[in-house]
Amino acid sequence: MTFNNFIENTKENSKLAIPIILGQISHIITGMADTIMIGKIGSNYLAASSFANSIYIILFLFAIGFAMGLTPLVGIANGEKNIFKKSLHLKNGLLLNFIVNCIIILLNLILIPFFKLMGQEQIVVELSIPYYITLSLSLLPYTFFITFKQFFEGIESTKIAMYIALLGNLLNIFLNYLFIYGIWIFPEWKLFGVGVATFIARTVMGFAFLLYFLRQEKYNKYIKNLKNIKYSLVELKILSKLGIPIALQILMEVTVFSVGAIMVGWSGAESLAAHQIVISLASLTFLAASGLASAGTIRLSNLLGANQKHKIKEVANSIFITVLIFMGFCGILFYLFRFSLPTIFISEKNVIAIASNLLIYAAIFQVFDGLQATAFGVLRGIKDVKIPTTIAFIVYWVIGILVCYLLSTILKLGAQGIWIAYLTILFLISTSLLVRFYYKLKLI
Repeated sequence: MTFNNFIENTKENSKLAIPIILGQISHIITGMADTIMIGKIGSNYLAASSFANSIYIILFLFAIGFAMGLTPLVGIANGEKNIFKKSLHLKNGLLLNFIVNCIIILLNLILIPFFKLMGQEQIVVELSIPYYITLSLSLLPYTFFITFKQFFEGIESTKIAMYIALLGNLLNIFLNYLFIYGIWIFPEWKLFGVGVATFIARTVMGFAFLLYFLRQEKYNKYIKNLKNIKYSLVELKILSKLGIPIALQILMEVTVFSVGAIMVGWSGAESLAAHQIVISLASLTFLAASGLASAGTIRLSNLLGANQKHKIKEVANSIFITVLIFMGFCGILFYLFRFSLPTIFISEKNVIAIASNLLIYAAIFQVFDGLQATAFGVLRGIKDVKIPTTIAFIVYWVIGILVCYLLSTILKLGAQGIWIAYLTILFLISTSLLVRFYYKLKLI
């Protein structure tokens, strides 16, 4: 790959990735706004919010991961210029995602009686339940948003999802203000108001996407097909075969990082606070890798559909090089400013000292985290999900949790041990996925 090819590919990748990244940033800003507003009404409400979200987020991410299986299928059909197939995937994707989200809502509701057994104060459990229920129910209207988002990514259109996400999250913050504090004629629902605001915002986002799709003339070709296409059990199975492994990949990654955080907590509140600071910083830079991973899925699936297999390696290499450069640069910043970055979050000297030490590991962690994310993305683009999911299971759950426990607890390295474990896990999975990708290229 020449330098000019790299620059050209990077421009194409960025056109797809940047809107996705901006949409994700808007979600993070909304989460921060939720935390700030809830914090002002009391620590019990903040604890209830944290408790409810820690349970809800697991299956919510599973739902998002499942919906992501739609993108490579639509991308391949888009590369083939097959309007019928794209319409078939969309119609069945909407139905399947609706069914999956209904099951997730049911599972969430079944968990409620067990809240009181999870070691939380009674007031925290009582405050969390109404909020948790409304969050769970918001998955129904969110079905439209996430399904259309993945469909539009498949046809190489990522800006509309960004605009709707930005507007939806701004609406969410505004409604939070009204419902939490009871402004003007609105009820003072406090934490429950946050759930209601989320439900309304997601409903608006879902139907805004639906209306955009129905009202734009250029999508009439899909709408005509949708009226004639019947739901297909075969198609539902095809979507599930891609969606389930992707959802499991995300679930396993989230689990090992959550377990690591719990183990850090065994070392004390200061270690956990330092860990939270560093993971928050790492999460921000990870947005770029996540956006590039989505760009990889989009571009490679379209190339595969267009039978331009000779370009797949070139595009994938450009994504890997870009993520290495960006995450490497962020890693250097983490190392150079390791003593000052934690002061943005806290003023306690002990916490700052622990966090500055952990940032050394996070500086290297960045590179492998970016590589594993983009490797997953490009593998999805060529519809390779089963073996990567097996790799994720072995590295995240079999090796990862064991190494976290060994280093943090048995060897008593505490938070430092967890971050060494994270670094080890990401090195193993990124290298394994890269080997898998270049092996698959020979078979395409």
